[in-house]
Amino acid sequence: MMKKMNIYLILSVFLLFALSIFLFLNNKEGREYLSQPPSRIGNYLANYFFNLGECICEGKDFYIEKSDNEFISLLPNELPYNYDDIREKFIENNVNHEFFDSVRNTTTCIDACNAWEIRNENGKNFWLIMKPLAQSILDVAFEKSNLNKKVNNPVIHFRCSDVPMSRHNVYYFQKYEYFKMALEKTTKECNNKNVTIVYCGDHECDAENKRVCNIYNKSLSEYLTSFNYNVNVQCQSIQEDFATLYFAPLVISTGGSFSFMAGFLGKGVFVSPGLEGTSDELNMQLKDWVIPKKNLLHDDVPDYYNTDDVIKRLSD
Repeated sequence: MMKKMNIYLILSVFLLFALSIFLFLNNKEGREYLSQPPSRIGNYLANYFFNLGECICEGKDFYIEKSDNEFISLLPNELPYNYDDIREKFIENNVNHEFFDSVRNTTTCIDACNAWEIRNENGKNFWLIMKPLAQSILDVAFEKSNLNKKVNNPVIHFRCSDVPMSRHNVYYFQKYEYFKMALEKTTKECNNKNVTIVYCGDHECDAENKRVCNIYNKSLSEYLTSFNYNVNVQCQSIQEDFATLYFAPLVISTGGSFSFMAGFLGKGVFVSPGLEGTSDELNMQLKDWVIPKKNLLHDDVPDYYNTDDVIKRLSD
């Protein structure tokens, strides 16, 4: 009997200790994310600014673990709450707890690294409201890292490596008409016949994927050249490529957090393909930067390694 009582006593003490830790963490000023944030720059920043926005929505201080990345480690990992103006805009635009919960419930990665995928009006409003604050934070990081750049040309971020070969439901090739339309759409802002393509092909890329990606990049370059664009392909460090996109007068995205966080939050005009499955109504709301219906869908591609066939489909 005494032995059983001792066991119950030990269990009770343990449960009280666990409860006290839980209450401490939940009552701590601000929000502390105990899981390791994403390491990739685009994913990290999407997660970072989403969590910062959630803290602002709750009226709390912000805290997130530091990254080891040379550039994003320069972002503040603690910010005291002083954002009543942003919070009021959230309230006016219905960016509330339900919005943040919905993003977390649909994530396929650590925390909220897919928050850049704008799939409803609240997502659009969230990023438009957060943009000035996010830009001011990134400006300081670029200054500290000596990555301030003078970029004169439109910049295309051509993502081809693990995708689209993996047939991920967010990443597609865009038909070549998309790039022509994107350049023409922003002629007033950037009347320049020089175009930079940021492409490395090394992101989670095996030798065969890199081989076909090089073919696709060359084909896109030749297509733009046929319209008298002077094309330069750039492959620098991740931080330098990110800075090129951020300071470009025009960023043409091919989808992904890297180009969204650099281009949408950056200094110039941002153009993006529509996410597959996005409603026509939302695409109309996003018309300032989205050119929808130009994705080459996975179902229309029998084999991504048959480059002649895929290039023909991209050209149609």
